Amino acid sequence: MRYADIKKNDINNGEGLVVSLWVTGCPIKCPNCHNESIWDRNTGKEFTSDTMLDIIKALEDPRVDKGFSILGGEPLADWNYETVLEIVKSVRGLFPHKKIWLWTGYNYDNIKNLEIFKYLDVVIDGMYIDSLKDPNTWWRGSSNQRKICLNG
Repeated sequence: MRYADIKKNDINNGEGLVVSLWVTGCPIKCPNCHNESIWDRNTGKEFTSDTMLDIIKALEDPRVDKGFSILGGEPLADWNYETVLEIVKSVRGLFPHKKIWLWTGYNYDNIKNLEIFKYLDVVIDGMYIDSLKDPNTWWRGSSNQRKICLNG
């Protein structure tokens, strides 16, 4: 799996302060997506064990309780899913009380049986639809997308 960025002090992608992982590659390619630059699954850097340690170190910051968010690209794309699942399992195992969010262009109702949802607290689902863009939809690009609370 490849990723475009890790933001260690992100205030825009989840409640409070979060560490956010931006994976690359998206098969959905919503028109006018603001992340078009990371649609190509070959862009970015290779996710390695050192990358995982970097995320863990950022989440261990004793000064503030940070959540963890996974965005993209498409985290649930076939080429990303297994690695993202392992990342989420590791974060949940090490930090059982941290909130874990994930953004996907897929509709949750069509994929709700995936194992990954056992480890997530919040999923933002649905394709971005430019005609439904609404600045009043927190954490969502368009009003059709949903914030679904899964665990807590």
